Amino acid sequence: MAAAAPFDRVVKTDRLGKWTRIGVGAIVAASALWWFGGKASWPLCQRAWLARVPVPRKTMITSFTGDRVIALGDDLRIEATAGGIIPRGGKLLIETAGGRQQEFTIDADPANSAHFFRTLKAVQEGFRYRLELGDNRTESRRVRVRPRPTTVNLRCEQRWPAYTKLPPLQRRPGELKLLAGSRLAVRVTSDSKLRGAALLLVGPDPETPVKTATLRADSQSPGGWIGEVEIPPQGVSGMTFRLADEEGVESRAMAVYRIEVIPDEPPSIRVLSPQRREELVTRRATLLLAFDAKDDFGVARVLLHFAVNWSEGAPHKTVELDLGGEQPPALTRRFEWKLDHFAPPLAEGDVIDFWLEARDANDVTGPGITILPEHYQARVVSEADKRADLAARLNDALHGLSDVRQGEEDLSKRLGDLIHAKPE
Repeated sequence: MAAAAPFDRVVKTDRLGKWTRIGVGAIVAASALWWFGGKASWPLCQRAWLARVPVPRKTMITSFTGDRVIALGDDLRIEATAGGIIPRGGKLLIETAGGRQQEFTIDADPANSAHFFRTLKAVQEGFRYRLELGDNRTESRRVRVRPRPTTVNLRCEQRWPAYTKLPPLQRRPGELKLLAGSRLAVRVTSDSKLRGAALLLVGPDPETPVKTATLRADSQSPGGWIGEVEIPPQGVSGMTFRLADEEGVESRAMAVYRIEVIPDEPPSIRVLSPQRREELVTRRATLLLAFDAKDDFGVARVLLHFAVNWSEGAPHKTVELDLGGEQPPALTRRFEWKLDHFAPPLAEGDVIDFWLEARDANDVTGPGITILPEHYQARVVSEADKRADLAARLNDALHGLSDVRQGEEDLSKRLGDLIHAKPE
């Protein structure tokens, strides 16, 4: 029955048609208004639903500096970027904490007309500001001014390299004479709460750090920052710090503490025996080697270099002399060098060149090495030639004793003449 009955006779559609025409008209009108509103339509729609968006203007301020924290005396560059209808200039309105108001012009960047900026020189106090560009203005923003952080207490400790076997030594900041390879430990306290700190080793140019070490907060002492850095052998003339407070304000042009780097000098070595640069020996002789060596922090090794019938640039052999496992700062040793152990055996006429080398225990910037430039020689001769050499040396010694005796007699005679001389 329902299928056969006309629907519009059962339910009247006059009012439905009326409201349909009204709805379609409203949609057409709204679309026309949206098109006419352009870019402002969507922000206005958002504001109609109570969204916190700025009122659309002909000039749009798409970005600007906003809130800032700067150091006392720094310059501040306030910037803004505009869209839409871009004006030639704008205004910067400032109100200080004391209620004083100032107005500045803000100019367009010659390279980009949509970018505006104004630099305030040497700002001394905080303020609030807003920008006006065309028919638009920004919300009020705040600039806070803080003093730069500085150090109020500094403690330094020199930590010697392990090979020196010396305990740590407290150093005054103005008396930093440090051995190359040492580690300098510092503890710094600032006049403000810090976000971070760094120690800088500087050279001739203070603006270019040679080495940087990041400091860490001292968990055992609130407010203190600690760290350490290794002292290189060269290129360092001072130490300074870079501090950043909890709001990011950094220190600048802080005091530079002078550092004098003391190099670890190489050891010295001197041959005591043999006394002559050339000795005559037999094939079965035992040559006595004696030397003394010195170093600031300990002699670690002494090496004997030797070669048979050596020429400049030819290879040679090396033997390390036994120091008994000690590393004293000064030592004297004697060694018996048995020549009959040479392989192949020595022959008459062979010449043994030998020289000594000393090394210290420096395993950080060294080792320091000293090689005696002069070579000693042992010439292999027959037993008869050796006896003749010993006889000649004995004869020279006796002649020397005779000369000494004669000199003493002459001295005694002159002394007697002076005692018996008549006074004038």
